[in-house]
Amino acid sequence: GVRVLGAEFVRGADDAAYATLPKRVRRCVFALAVPYAALRPPADAADAADASALFVAATAPGRRDPSIDDAWLRDACAATGAPAPRSVERVGKGDASATLRFDDQDAATRALEALGGLTRRGAALAALPWPEARAKLEIRARFKDCLDAAGRRAYGSGAVVRLASLSRDRRRSNGDWRADDWLRVRIRAGSEPRRGDKSARGTTKRARFVVGAAVAACRGVEDDAYLERCPLDDGAARRGATPAAPARAMYLDAFAL
Repeated sequence: GVRVLGAEFVRGADDAAYATLPKRVRRCVFALAVPYAALRPPADAADAADASALFVAATAPGRRDPSIDDAWLRDACAATGAPAPRSVERVGKGDASATLRFDDQDAATRALEALGGLTRRGAALAALPWPEARAKLEIRARFKDCLDAAGRRAYGSGAVVRLASLSRDRRRSNGDWRADDWLRVRIRAGSEPRRGDKSARGTTKRARFVVGAAVAACRGVEDDAYLERCPLDDGAARRGATPAAPARAMYLDAFAL
């Protein structure tokens, strides 16, 4: 699989180059998809203020999520014919996402249709109704805490298994996000750590146990103390004491030579 993927980057190389490619891989990044349905999302409890708001987030393929300031967002609205927001509020610690508040729900709906999927200045914009985004952010905060706790136990660091940003979710248009949408967990693996990075590199199999344990705690099947006592080493977990995320939900996302 690495050879096939490498062909996209090493065009024109001979068969001998392809044969040595797996040995030259320094680090791989895998993604594991987790359905929101597995985390028991709450029922809607939106008020009128929520209905007239829109969540937007920017991504850039192969790069960190780009920053989008108020001027960028207002220019995007003007360029697409979307209604101008009454206010722009930052969401979280970064500058890649924001909440746009409009005068009414109709304006928010028209902005959603205009801004969703927009590509501008190297950034791709994801847009979703604020009630959905707020519920997802609450679930993700809980799941991130569980994932970090399990990751630190398994690897001694929270940097090996990390939750990807909301903008990188797998979404199904015109569906019920509670049943159809998936979030992504990024798993960093490889034999050679980055310079100055002493965090352990775990196997993808162990990462599946880490994600499985985090899902069980976040879902409420197990209590918080479960993450401190469940076995996460490869041998103990294989004996069935810890649930594992399914291998078919994992795929290679990127690699470095």
